[in-house]
Order: sequence, then structure tokens, then C-alpha cells
Amino acid sequence: MYIIGSNNIHINSTGYSNNRKNSSVSFKAMKKSQFSGFDLAVVEKFKAPIEKFNAFEDFQIWTQNLIEKFKLKEYLGRADIVENQRKYVLKHWKDYVTQGNKKFSNSVQLTILSDIAKNLKINNDNVPLNLNKTVLSECIAELEAKLKEQPKESFNFYKLYSQKLTSFYLQEERQLSNNKTGWIIIPSKTQDMKNFKENVGKLKALSDKTWCTKTYKADTYLAQGEFHIYYEAGRPKLGLAFDSDRICEIRDEKNHREIPHKYYETLKNHINKESLKMSIYEKPQYIKAGQVAKVYRDIGEAIKNNDTYTIFNYFGFHPTKTEKGKLILKEYKQTYPLTFRDCDIDEEKYSLMLSK
Repeated sequence: MYIIGSNNIHINSTGYSNNRKNSSVSFKAMKKSQFSGFDLAVVEKFKAPIEKFNAFEDFQIWTQNLIEKFKLKEYLGRADIVENQRKYVLKHWKDYVTQGNKKFSNSVQLTILSDIAKNLKINNDNVPLNLNKTVLSECIAELEAKLKEQPKESFNFYKLYSQKLTSFYLQEERQLSNNKTGWIIIPSKTQDMKNFKENVGKLKALSDKTWCTKTYKADTYLAQGEFHIYYEAGRPKLGLAFDSDRICEIRDEKNHREIPHKYYETLKNHINKESLKMSIYEKPQYIKAGQVAKVYRDIGEAIKNNDTYTIFNYFGFHPTKTEKGKLILKEYKQTYPLTFRDCDIDEEKYSLMLSK
């Protein structure tokens, strides 16, 4: 075993030993052909100075030196809560990867530690996904198999881990349909104190990448109430945050605080089924979503087919047509409870159909 900083091994700027006991051995630069699997991936990714390595032991010392740097590095954030959560989550990763699992080689350790931290910047609020040992083991086994078949296969460990972690939680949700569609309810801190940290990790994993629950605010939201997520074909479409027993925030997949008309009936049925209450601040957008949904039930085909006459008539303009197919309106003033913009109708495009 090689110990960094011991009396008989000194790590220079390149990260390998230049004080080998058997100094009489002639120096022979290593070649990439001598590496395989994760070792070769690390050589490629970190541009290892293999021309300065005399033996695989030098490579091991070099990787160990990098591992120590990742273990000691601190990842500052824009707020104290971000820094604290990063430290907490990373400690679990570092302890398990470097000490808890004796099967992980230096190259595997380096791959994991570098990837889980690469998006942690001082100007963002990213926090790594929680460690799941089962999912981690599956990722490493899959990558080992791929690298065996395709030695130079490029991969993104953290992306793979994120995808598999999401799948892991979705498989636990027995109420989802075969195509991973349905509602997922994550209990609040008061509802499930024992599994709070696990539920926080679950919320982070299942949240859309645009939601703040994907980062450090997951435990803040679960501390104030449960969280409901509507999944469609394996993708999050709606997120319902609760304050105690009431819906206090509704987000769509683009992180807009609105309800897409196509999901209004889905949300309405869920609210009725679960007997959910809604805060007075969310009711206006819920009512508006219902109105927009009715518009699409009534003239959805006309909107799809750009049937200008039917659309204007529906909104109360009562147009007449000219011989050239243009529309004549007595007055262009929307008095309907909803505007074209509310219904995602391109008002400017349709105005071109009007006779000047």
C-alpha cells in the first residue's frame, strides 16, 4: 500500500513517485495499450502523464494523489444552506467510495468523485444526488461491461447514475401504469420523520431539472408539507407543493407557475380523489386552467387547423368574410374572460387575416 506523504514515497507535481527504492531499474515509459477498463478511461479523461510512469504502481500513486485532492476540496455555494448540504451529501459519497466499498479501484473512485462534483460551482445551487449503494453498484457494473466491449467508449457517470436513480424510485411506485404514468406522493417530514433524508433524496431524483426541489430546497419543501408529482411516460409534468395540508404551489415541467390545459382534468381528478385543499393563492390559476381547458374542448380542432373564423366567432367577435377570404370585425376588443394569449393562440398571426 502506498501512503501519500510517507517517508519512502514522495509525490511531486505530476503526482507519482520519483524516489523508487530500486533506482537501478531502467526507466520505461508506459503506453495506453497497457491500460484497460476504468484505468484507460481515467488515463484519457485526466490526461495522465503515463510517459513518466515506469510501472503500474506509479499510476496508482498518481490516482491516489488526485483522490486525496477531491476528498479535501470544499465546494462553496451562493448560500450557507447550499454549502452545508453539499458537505453532508459529499461526505456520504466520499466515505463509502473510498472506504466503505473495498472493491472500488482507484480509477473507479476517481471517476465517481470527479463526476458527482463537477457541476458544483460557487455561482449555482446544485447539490449532488443522494448516494444509493444499489444504484451505484449497477452503474459501475454496466460501465465495466461497456468498457470491456468498447475500451474507448465515452460515458457520463453522473448522468447514468441520475437516470438509474430515477428509474429505481419509479419502480418502487406500484400505482404507476406500465408506461410510468401516474401520481407519486412523497410524505412530509412530520408524516415520515424516520425516512426524511431518504424522501428528500427521492424528491430530488424525481423532480424536473428546472425545479428548485432538484437542488437544495428539497428538504425545505418536505419540511413544510408533502409533495405530489405527476409523471407521464417516465417524465415529471406537474409538481404540487404543500404547506401543511394545502396545495401552496403548482409548477409545470418548465417551472412555470401555471397549469397546462392538457393536464387540468388530470389535476382535477387527483384533487377530488385525494380530497385535497388549495390555498387562496393557487385557486386563480386553477380556475383559469379550467377555463382554458374548456376552450380546447370546444374549439381545439379549430385552433389546431388555424380555423380563424371559428376562433374569432367563439371569442365573440362575430366576423364576416370578404370575397378574398379576409375577416371583417365591427370592433376588435376581447371581452371574453380569457385572451388569445391565455389560450396560447397566436393573436398576431390571426390579425393578419383581418381586412384593413
